[in-house]
Amino acid sequence: MNFKKRLGVFLLLVGLLVLFVYFIGISVAKIPVVFFVFGAGCVFLGGLLLLRKRTPPAPSERFRTIRRLKHKQDEEGE
Repeated sequence: MNFKKRLGVFLLLVGLLVLFVYFIGISVAKIPVVFFVFGAGCVFLGGLLLLRKRTPPAPSERFRTIRRLKHKQDEEGE
């Protein structure tokens, strides 16, 4: 796991925790809007870091025999 992905997970978790505290705090006491802005910013930045430059998974060799047989049947049907 590279540094950007770790930082993204950390920011996402911190942001969700701060948003949770903010929404609980609204019903209990008056809490500053700074908590919401900070939490939303952390979730946004964490999400960007996690979704940025994702490499596609390698092609699976799991059902290669079935795929090969299906491909042959498709060619014979044409």
